[in-house]
Amino acid sequence: MSNVYTKTNIFLLSVIFILWILLQIALDMSIFKNPLNYCIAFIILFFTIQYAKSSRS
Repeated sequence: MSNVYTKTNIFLLSVIFILWILLQIALDMSIFKNPLNYCIAFIILFFTIQYAKSSRS
């Protein structure tokens, strides 16, 4: 997979995650009790690790 593609995925997922958190705050939802937040954070972490591995080699 291309480094640019992975970097774009990380950026887009981060923006979507931040907007999702802001929406939850605006709607007075609990951001710590929502399991989708942890899923998205794990995916961002996975893509970051994948990008670091691919850029190292």
